[in-house]
Amino acid sequence: MHIDMEPGEIRRIFAESPDDIEVCRRIAENSHVPFKVLADMADSTNPEIAILAASHPETSVSSLQKLLQHQEIAVRCAVATNRQLTQQIAMALTKDPAPQVRLALAKNPKSPPFSAEPESSEFSLAILAKSSGFFFTR
Repeated sequence: MHIDMEPGEIRRIFAESPDDIEVCRRIAENSHVPFKVLADMADSTNPEIAILAASHPETSVSSLQKLLQHQEIAVRCAVATNRQLTQQIAMALTKDPAPQVRLALAKNPKSPPFSAEPESSEFSLAILAKSSGFFFTR
């Protein structure tokens, strides 16, 4: 059963166990996680905790931008599925070497529209999906 915690309680619990994945999962289930806690989770060396931050709808754009450089593909996929995706982050993700990340981006209904114009530096979703080696419809 999910119970929303107060921001002060979240900060206290996280400060006591910042590397405990179960504590971080419980925190991430809350809709009102303080930005500082999400930023600290994004900076975690534990990829599972970084994924929780990358997936959270309240994670700041600056934290998502940092997570773009994460070595774990799963973390970058989580960024690609975040509903706070910006055009700048989406464009960076189109250049990710992992096809799974580009596919996650293409499947995100919140991803900004991309142009297929030849003179544009942007990619269409169809091109993005094709570069991932998959075909799908959104």
